[in-house]
Amino acid sequence: MDTDRAAFLSREAEDAEAVAEAEERGERPPMHGQRARRSAPDPAQVYSVRIPVSQLEALRVAAAKVGKAPSTLMREWVLERLAAAEWPTGERPTGGVTGAVSRTREGINLGPRRATDAR
Repeated sequence: MDTDRAAFLSREAEDAEAVAEAEERGERPPMHGQRARRSAPDPAQVYSVRIPVSQLEALRVAAAKVGKAPSTLMREWVLERLAAAEWPTGERPTGGVTGAVSRTREGINLGPRRATDAR
C-alpha cells in the first residue's frame, strides 16, 4: 500500500474513533442510520446448547404456542431454572442468576431429575 493511502486510512480511522468517542460522551448524537454504542446493563454471551434432534419439533411447537422463538424460550427456561435453584448457603453466584455458574448439578439442587436426565 502506498504511503498516501496508508495516511488517508489512518486519518479516516482516527476521525471515526473521535466521532464514536464523542457520541459515547454524549457530545454529539449518533449519525443517522447508526445506533449509539452503549454498554448493556447486564451483558449477554452466546452459549451453544446441543438439543437432541428428536426434541426439536417439541421445542418449536412449545415456542410457537407462546409466540416466541425457540432460542428465546430456551433462554427463559434456563434462567427460570437457575432462579428457582436451591443453592447451598453462601454458594449462590454474586450476580444472581446472571452471574457465572461454575457449580455442577451435584452441587446445586436444580430439582428432581427427569428420566431423560439419567446418565
